[in-house]
Amino acid sequence: MLWVIALILLTVIMVVGIIAVRQYRLTQLRREIQNSYPIQSLTNKGELAAMVGLSTVELCWHWASIDSQVIDAANFSSTQDISSGFDFAQYIHHYVSDMDAESLLGFKRRLMGYVGEQNVTDLLIGQGHIVEVAQTSNQPVWDLLVDGQAVNVKTVQDIASIKAQALAHPDTIYLVPEDAVGQTGDNIVCLDGFNHEQLQEVTNQAVDSSMDSTDAVMNAASHLPIVPLLFSVMRNRKAVEQGRDKDVAVKHVILDTLGRGGGAGIGALIGGTVGTIAGPVGTVIGTALGAMLGGMFGQGIAEDIKQKPLEQALVKFEQQLQKFGATYANRLKRVLHILQQPYVRQQKALQQLNQLFEAKKNNIRWWFFPDFQSVLLEQTAIFAQQQVDKQKIILAKIEMQLTDAHEQQDYRPLGLVMLNVPHMREILGVDLMALRYLNIQREKVYYERSQLYPEQFPCKK
Repeated sequence: MLWVIALILLTVIMVVGIIAVRQYRLTQLRREIQNSYPIQSLTNKGELAAMVGLSTVELCWHWASIDSQVIDAANFSSTQDISSGFDFAQYIHHYVSDMDAESLLGFKRRLMGYVGEQNVTDLLIGQGHIVEVAQTSNQPVWDLLVDGQAVNVKTVQDIASIKAQALAHPDTIYLVPEDAVGQTGDNIVCLDGFNHEQLQEVTNQAVDSSMDSTDAVMNAASHLPIVPLLFSVMRNRKAVEQGRDKDVAVKHVILDTLGRGGGAGIGALIGGTVGTIAGPVGTVIGTALGAMLGGMFGQGIAEDIKQKPLEQALVKFEQQLQKFGATYANRLKRVLHILQQPYVRQQKALQQLNQLFEAKKNNIRWWFFPDFQSVLLEQTAIFAQQQVDKQKIILAKIEMQLTDAHEQQDYRPLGLVMLNVPHMREILGVDLMALRYLNIQREKVYYERSQLYPEQFPCKK
């Protein structure tokens, strides 16, 4: 069992490793995109929880759908307590799954015999008979007492196989399936509704599906994309109302379904298949864990694809910004001088306020009964000083950024200043064609952001 545990751990580590690498890449990418404007992630934990829950429910439903007569038959014939489909699956995993082909066939035949007894009991009770079931599964000669008559249930396909036994016990009625081959007579009777082919199918299906949960896992995996499809349709319907283009909304629905749903489905299939080695509990845990990790991985891929148009628009915008800023590279000192002018004006205004206030302070009234205008002037000077100090810090940061970027021949910050300060262009001049193209690129960036996050970036009409 050590290699099994090692295989499970290795699979989990590989999946988690892949997710961690991609998540790191996405985090770095989105951080770069958000530098100029904060962008909210669209991670939907409720959606992921719904997919994990659906995968677990699918498996539980699979075991719950095992025929109750098969469960009762297994419980009657075994020393184990088998009261549900999950118990039956556990029983098959522990006591049957390692049997060779011949032993497995024998087990199925014995179990089908007990299933036949359950089936006949239900049929006879439904017809109004009083039925007493044998206390033990190895009761000799008879299986049921029907209205006091000893009855032996034989789930056989060929009546000839039990004739010798029936002759040996003439006082016992032998009930055989309605589709059994051969002649009845004396104490051998066919019972309507007691069907060998149907019971064989029910028994084989219950045992085989409990030994191999592949069908259940595949059903869970195939249904998982429904969850992100529904969530995505609701999200994108609202986004269209907020301004997202319909063709972009359709694309996002497809990506969510294939990425999140497909990833969860594949993850559930892999995790469930590996977990099956540890039995039904392992199947549930493996499927749920696989659905969660696969959904996260697929979601990352889907979000990555959605971000591509914005990434491409940003790349083109920054390339043009670099060219635009480079045309002013030899006028950096002039740019910094112009940027300092508002600060210089604020300093002069503050100096004048302080002079006025000092004049007020020289008045004796200030020391004994300050007037409203003097107090107002004082508070205005204090507020102005705070604003000048803030402006000084901001200006120092801008100067440092522009200077450092200029030394590295990165002219994007300079281009951004020239783009966003119209009076700077009036003073220094501008290439109108370059400015027009840069504005077009900026509009494309905004458009792509509005398609990703219409609630934060209203679509411009």
